[in-house]
Amino acid sequence: AFVLYRIMKTIGFKQHACYIALLFFFFSPAMLGTVYDIDSINQVYAQFWGLVATWIYLNKSKRTDYILWFVCAYIATFSKENGITWFVLPPIMAFALNRIKLKNCIQDLILALIPVFLYFMVRYLLTPENITINAKYLDFSLHTKLRNIGLILMMTWVPFDYVAVFYAPERNLFLAANTLLMTCPFLCMLFWKNRKELFHKTFLLLFLCTFIATSPHLVTLSTAMHAYASLAIAAIIVAYLLHQLEHTGWLKISFVLFLFSCLLIDAHHWIKAYESGLTGRRMSMEAIQKTGKPIQKAFVISIESGNDKYSMFCVQPKDFFAWGYSTRLVTEYKWPKELRDTNLVENDRVVIDKITRKAFQEGFDRVWILRHD
Repeated sequence: AFVLYRIMKTIGFKQHACYIALLFFFFSPAMLGTVYDIDSINQVYAQFWGLVATWIYLNKSKRTDYILWFVCAYIATFSKENGITWFVLPPIMAFALNRIKLKNCIQDLILALIPVFLYFMVRYLLTPENITINAKYLDFSLHTKLRNIGLILMMTWVPFDYVAVFYAPERNLFLAANTLLMTCPFLCMLFWKNRKELFHKTFLLLFLCTFIATSPHLVTLSTAMHAYASLAIAAIIVAYLLHQLEHTGWLKISFVLFLFSCLLIDAHHWIKAYESGLTGRRMSMEAIQKTGKPIQKAFVISIESGNDKYSMFCVQPKDFFAWGYSTRLVTEYKWPKELRDTNLVENDRVVIDKITRKAFQEGFDRVWILRHD
């Protein structure tokens, strides 16, 4: 957020535009899938180093600044591979904001392709021949691609309580409608008052940049955490549109409503994530208590319960239990030393007994059978 603020000040946006855009970035529900998730801190690193690269590019005064730009973009790439987009985003953003001419933009983009090519060449040479790729990353159907685009656009630009809509046990259409109603006035005023700007080079190129930033996810797999990849650029778009406005009184009032709605959504998602954690902890303690003594090896049989889920905020009990690994937290990571698991679609006693006998024959001390929670 600090680096994003420095970028907006470098561009020369008005102070109130910077502050509102910063709050938009910081509290937007589009950050929830990344900031709340357990395995997505690399997404934060990638965006941070990408923003540093952009700030360096916008303030470059000597050739060595190009090296710093490339170094920061490489660190972003090593953090999470979608960070490679920050090799091309700074020149396009600079041209969009009239910081450089088209000729310089094209020259710098061509120059940036050199480290991009080197990265993919080395990556290809270091990739083992027997590498396997999860099939869900290879779904190139039109339906999936349209879904990915819709997901990123909705989560970035249309904040409302998604848990209250998409998670059946918590479905509350009244809450969802109210959070949507509170966010709409600010967005409608922001875009309606600037409707002429929506066809201007600056807006169109910045909007294109949001797609470039999320392009690796749009091509492969998009989830709640991936909306974060373009959130900083979306905040710059907000700052740009606010900068164009002369009279902002009603806009500021509508933003207060927008911010209040975002805080409600953020809090609700946090509560559901926290409850998920408590469920996992309770289940882990129950498994340890029933086991009675430290063991070396445990085999987990998870029976599908068919429960609904929504992202990582409202997940199924077997995900709470984390294939048995959550028990290690309860035992301070002392035991069990080895865990293996399998999933069953049906609660078939014969199949369960067969798997259990085989597990004991292979030297497992306990078999934990997980039904529902």
